[in-house]
Amino acid sequence: MKKICFVATIPEVVHAFLKAHIRASAEKWSVKIITHPENAELLSDLDAEFIPLAIERKPSPWRDFLALVRLVSIFRRERFDLVHSIGPKTGLLAMPACWLAGVPNRIHVFTGQGWVNKRGGMRHAFKMADRLIALCATRSLVDSPSQRDFLVSEGILKHGEGIVIGHGSVCGIDGHRFHPMRIYEQPFVKN
Repeated sequence: MKKICFVATIPEVVHAFLKAHIRASAEKWSVKIITHPENAELLSDLDAEFIPLAIERKPSPWRDFLALVRLVSIFRRERFDLVHSIGPKTGLLAMPACWLAGVPNRIHVFTGQGWVNKRGGMRHAFKMADRLIALCATRSLVDSPSQRDFLVSEGILKHGEGIVIGHGSVCGIDGHRFHPMRIYEQPFVKN
């Protein structure tokens, strides 16, 4: 059975963007999730094994290095067929760790670039981090055609790289929930 791992900084990202992907994957493959242990109860309804790992969202050189080493160790031990990361910090740690561990299929989802509004050295450093992610990933997903075009124009992705699923979005749109007639018939209620 193929083994897949989804990596995110926090369970809220998994809950908001990856639940449908994980459920569909778990129907055919063995699935594991690596994310921060805080709020892990958000993952309880998923048919996937949880591997706790605190990945700091802000730069923290020592903790980031420890998380990178731990990821390499996990990836070597588990021998995943595919690792899927989402978010800049997760990608910066997971994609190089996958490459070092020899994971054959490495997918990263670009969901926005925090460096766009930065200046000087910080902008350059964060932009280089995105380049490293793209270099280590075997496939890059982007959440819109305009974002793909922007990443190509900025030299993050090469022309022809960057896959947009459908017309864009990280996890798609529930056509029933957001059907135009339903919106007019009843008020929107959060799930």
